[in-house]
Amino acid sequence: TLPRIERNDPDITSLTVDWEAGEFSSGIDWETNGEIIVGKNNTRVKKMSVIGCYFDHFDDDDDDDDHAEEDEVRARENFEAFLEGLAGNRSIEHLLIDDCDLSSGALFSTLASFF
Repeated sequence: TLPRIERNDPDITSLTVDWEAGEFSSGIDWETNGEIIVGKNNTRVKKMSVIGCYFDHFDDDDDDDDHAEEDEVRARENFEAFLEGLAGNRSIEHLLIDDCDLSSGALFSTLASFF
């Protein structure tokens, strides 16, 4: 799907990004992908949903991962980078952000164009 989005395919007018635990910490350049997926060059996407991005699972007491705090920081950075890419889009008419940790005040200024 990413190549079709990158080509600004007219058939893709709605997108859902469903973040799952662990995907934030992958080696993907989320700011670049955010720009590709819904950045300023994409004029076809009218509806965007971002769901399921939360960070409290990194604090789970049952987690034996010594790198939980580092993973949480990386996850937040990736999410914020994705939203920075998203912020450049001017074609989105409906934005849904659900079940996401928006505790960073900087995120609201990043997404100010949608409010």
